[in-house]
Amino acid sequence: MTLLNMLTIKKVLKKYDIETRYSVDRVHFYFDSRVSENDLAFMLEWNIKNNILFQGLSHHPQFDKKCELYQPSQQQLMVLQEKVEQGIITGDYAIQYIEFAVDFHMIRNKTLIALRTFFDKHVADMPDRSAPYYAHSEGTSYYHNSKDKQRLVIYNDTEHRKHPSKLTVHIEQRLGGIKALKQHGLYLIKNIVDFNHEDFWTRRLTLYQPNFTELGKRNSFASITKDRANIKRGHRVWKGVTYLQEFLRNNPHCKVAFLPMTTISAFEKNFGNCLKD
Repeated sequence: MTLLNMLTIKKVLKKYDIETRYSVDRVHFYFDSRVSENDLAFMLEWNIKNNILFQGLSHHPQFDKKCELYQPSQQQLMVLQEKVEQGIITGDYAIQYIEFAVDFHMIRNKTLIALRTFFDKHVADMPDRSAPYYAHSEGTSYYHNSKDKQRLVIYNDTEHRKHPSKLTVHIEQRLGGIKALKQHGLYLIKNIVDFNHEDFWTRRLTLYQPNFTELGKRNSFASITKDRANIKRGHRVWKGVTYLQEFLRNNPHCKVAFLPMTTISAFEKNFGNCLKD
């Protein structure tokens, strides 16, 4: 099955004056005892939130210094990579946590509401053997439990730190733990510098749309009827869905009624419906 790729989604959203940008929101490194605090101090100048802590990494006692970077630019990550490769920063290190983000910037509030509504209504993460997790708090949607090593989060950012004049729908994937990061090929700083954000978000951000016949059949109060009646019933059910992930959490038997969006026309139709509302 071919999923809608992010390059295509970017081109479609551009027609609505929506810009798409990828970034690394946060990254945490642990360095071993051969690396001094002075070796890492230059990174504190990049962002006031950056921090160096004398804190050990669980199960890896050789790593005794934690370095937290906030919104590091591509250029800053390349500087760090160069210092490691040239031996200016000696010793060993491990990447323990990273947040990848995709931001959708726009000017009109109506477009912001429509795009957020679209993502809430069409983004889902469906585990094979359990009901989907969903929580919503103060405008933020959480698609995984806080204890999960890989967690998808969506929220609106009306005062974006890098683009304060624009409205933003912010989507981030939080990856925690050395094992989870290695699953994505993230061993070295170079892996972050060379990371293919577009490919990552194509695989990670799956958009779903309902099969109205199947959705109507799985209504709790449905009787055995013909497809036409099931389609009408499916439309009624879908109209009441605000957060697809929440709906599937409460109705896991309906998972089979939703299929990935695979065409530009389907994307434009569903987004257009959110603009009309």
